[in-house]
Amino acid sequence: MIEACDVRSGGDGMAIQYRRLLAERRRPICPICRDCGRAQFPPMLICPQCGSSEIDWRDVGGSGSIRTWVPVHTSTTTDGFTIPKWLLADTPYSSVFVQPDALTQDLRLPSLMTGVDPSRLAAGARVVLEVGGDDQHPVVTSRLLDEPTEIEE
Repeated sequence: MIEACDVRSGGDGMAIQYRRLLAERRRPICPICRDCGRAQFPPMLICPQCGSSEIDWRDVGGSGSIRTWVPVHTSTTTDGFTIPKWLLADTPYSSVFVQPDALTQDLRLPSLMTGVDPSRLAAGARVVLEVGGDDQHPVVTSRLLDEPTEIEE
């Protein structure tokens, strides 16, 4: 357990807590019910399986498999569709939903994948899960396992 979900602060408070923990830990996380062990995403104030509000943030590891994805090819915004300004230069990108290896139950953890042609994505493809962005905009990212990593000199 990383820390208890602050369910008393409501949905907005849990979202703030989530972003803070991503920025501090730089590891993908999700809420898991303390009573029945159900993992959930998006975070909810009560467990959808047993109704408990005893929910903890937990690390979900650094690898998984693609379940599904949605490519975004446009940087044009409309009233119903907006892209964060910090992401505009990265189109096309894909919202990739990953089953983390550390979880035995079904969970689709959302992640951002940039710099990869969406035609290379496939259900079951292996990915590395990381946390990118800055402290103001931390985001779970994924990259194909066969993609090279940046080497710091």
